[in-house]
Amino acid sequence: MRSSAYGLNGLHPELEALLRRGDPLAGQFLEALQITQADVRQRKDQWNAADSLTGLQVLDHGVRLAETVQTLIPERAPHTSYFTDLELDGRFPFTCPVVEWAGTHPADVEIKRVKAWLHPRRNPANPQTVVKWRLDLLRIVKVGGVLQKRQIFCAPIADPVYAPVVGSAEGLVTFDYSIAPVLARPRPKQYGRPGMLEQLAAIFFAVPAPATLLVFTGLDKDGAPATNIGLGYDNTVPSVPTNGNILSSRKFVAPAAGAGAGFLPLFEPGTHGDDGAGPGTPRLIIEYGTYANDDISFSQVGNRISFDAIPSSPVRFHGQCRPGE
Repeated sequence: MRSSAYGLNGLHPELEALLRRGDPLAGQFLEALQITQADVRQRKDQWNAADSLTGLQVLDHGVRLAETVQTLIPERAPHTSYFTDLELDGRFPFTCPVVEWAGTHPADVEIKRVKAWLHPRRNPANPQTVVKWRLDLLRIVKVGGVLQKRQIFCAPIADPVYAPVVGSAEGLVTFDYSIAPVLARPRPKQYGRPGMLEQLAAIFFAVPAPATLLVFTGLDKDGAPATNIGLGYDNTVPSVPTNGNILSSRKFVAPAAGAGAGFLPLFEPGTHGDDGAGPGTPRLIIEYGTYANDDISFSQVGNRISFDAIPSSPVRFHGQCRPGE
C-alpha cells in the first residue's frame, strides 16, 4: 500500500533509512535479471588501470580508501616494572590494562592495532616457554555487587587475536585487527556506557564511559599458560589521560558465589570480581584508521567504461562492499 505518509517509495521513513545503510538489514531479491552488456572492474589489474590511485588501496578482490593510521592511546614509556606470568596466564587473580573511552571519538571508532610491550624471557637464567601471545578485548557491560566485592560483568567485543613470539628480546608486539582471519575491527564505544553508572564512577578514573579490558596471555607450545614472561608498566603513575580517554590497570579476582534465601538472590555474581586499582599504567599503544573521501576515474583512452553498442535500456552501476571494509 502506498501513502504519502510513507514517502515516495511507499516505505516508512525509518525502514527506508535502514535499507539505505551501507550494511542494510535486507537485500533485493530478483526474479529475473537479463544482462545484455557489461564492463566490469573487479580484478586487481582492472582497478590498476584507473586514471589515478592516489588516496586508494587496491586489493586482490577490489579497491578501498587508503587508511591513515592515527593513535588513540599513546605509549607510556619507559616502563619501570612488569606484570608477571601470574598476571598473564588467563586465570584469576590477574591485573590487566583498562581503557575508559571518555574522549570525543565517535561511537563507531574502530581499533586497528594494539601494540604492547611484552617480554618473552624476563629472567635470562630461566628457560623461555612462550611461543605466542593472545589478546582478548572485553567490554564492561555493567558493575554490580553491593554486599560483596563489586562484580564486573564483561563480554567480548572481538575474537581473540594472536601474535607469534620472535626471539627472546622484549619489545612492542603488534596485535592486528585489520588482517585475516579477523572479519571486523572491534568498536569499543558502540555499546554505550555500562549499567550501574554510580558503581562504575566509584572504581574508575573518568566520568562513566564505555570501558575495555585488555587481557594479555602468554601461551607455550601446548597452549598452556607460559612462564617467565612480562608486560611492561610504569609504576610511577596510576593512569594517563589522552584526549579524554584514560589508560590504567585494574586487579581482578574470581567472581564471588551468589548467595540468597530461597529463590530471592541477595547477590548476583559477575564474570569478574573487582580487586582495586592496579599498580601503574601499562606500556601499550592503541591505533585506529581515518579515511578521506575520494573517487576513482576511468577516462583515458583504453581504460574507459564502455559497451560494444549504445545501450537501449537504462544503465545500472552496481558495487559490492565486503563486511568490515
